[in-house]
Amino acid sequence: MLMVKVVSRYGCIILLAGTMLQCRIQQAPAGPDKLEVLCQNRLGADAMIEKNKTATFALGKKASESGSIQQVQFIVIRLADLQVVEEGSVSLAEVVWTGDYEISIQDIPGQVKLNRDENSFVRKIDLKKYILHP
Repeated sequence: MLMVKVVSRYGCIILLAGTMLQCRIQQAPAGPDKLEVLCQNRLGADAMIEKNKTATFALGKKASESGSIQQVQFIVIRLADLQVVEEGSVSLAEVVWTGDYEISIQDIPGQVKLNRDENSFVRKIDLKKYILHP
């Protein structure tokens, strides 16, 4: 009987210690991951990162202003091996996901351009060619 009480006390102590250790591990602040570091190195601080729905690619972008002209620098990263597959900079435009494997560069509405045809305001980047196949 005495042996059971001693064992159960130690079991509770071990259980409590394990629980406290697990809580400390979960509360530890997470440092920047490799994706964030890559984006910061290429684009600078305050870069935004958006992953596609299947989490196979990430779009990193940072907007800045040069005088009165807005510029957006962007990179597209394949998450399987953290390779930059597309990179660029555009003025007076936005870079957005329009599909799981498609990014569009669209003129910002309200910009006046002469001799613009119907398709001149959108450029699409197809990422299917960058998919790694086993």
